[in-house]
This record gives sequence, C-alpha cells and structure tokens, in this order.
Amino acid sequence: MQANRLTYGYLLLVGVPLLVLVSASELGKGITAPPAVAGEWTLQTTDPLSCVDAPNVTITQSGEEVVVSLHDAKKTRWQGLLQNARLNASGSCGGKTARFEAAVEGERSKRILRGQLWVDGCDTCARASFTATRSPSPKEGGR
Repeated sequence: MQANRLTYGYLLLVGVPLLVLVSASELGKGITAPPAVAGEWTLQTTDPLSCVDAPNVTITQSGEEVVVSLHDAKKTRWQGLLQNARLNASGSCGGKTARFEAAVEGERSKRILRGQLWVDGCDTCARASFTATRSPSPKEGGR
C-alpha cells in the first residue's frame, strides 16, 4: 500500500509538470522572434525632414515594440511596432505626426533598414526615402 502511494505521488509531482513542460515546448515551436534592430543606425535620406536634423537614430527594442530615438536637441522619441520584418513608428514633428516606416532586410550582421519618413498633413513636406545601416560600435573602431 505504501509503494502505491509513493508511485502516485511521484507521478503527480514529477509526471504532471513534465507533461506540461513538453506540451508548452510543442506549442511554442511555431513562434519566431522578430528580427533584432536595436542599436544605433545611420540614415542616408534623399530629402531630410526638418524635424530630423541628425543623421543618426537609436532604436531600442523589446519583442515587437520599438522606440526610435532621434539624436536631436529635443531628444525626440517615436513609438512603434516591428511586425513581419516591417518597422512602423510615429511621433511628434513640429506639432504634427511624423511617420517612420521601414523594411528590415538582410541577415543580422549585415542588416539594413530601407523605408520612408514623412509628416502627416504637411503639404510642403515630401516623403523622404532612406536607407539605414548600423553605426559601427566603439569595439569595431567607430566613434
């Protein structure tokens, strides 16, 4: 009788958590992480916007959520999402809403962002196409 109780206790305390762990692992097989875009980027634009007066931006990332920080005097930050290798962020630009849209291209070590910047409701502002490349880190001989 004592052996049966120990067997049931073992199955309950070890078997059930193991079954939950295996099930969770199977369910998570189809989940993929979004591409990593966090870091400092250098923008090459065709026609810079007045509110983007610095060629560098810093992107911070937590899963799909991103923050694009401009290197301007106001320390402007635009909130956005990264879904299906497309980064969409928006924020204030001279009292209007600016948009930052980019496709994430390439492998992690040679990743680039290619997209457009524009300001909603600004008739005199043209859409600015850009390509962004990662700025070299201090370890790689940059800055």
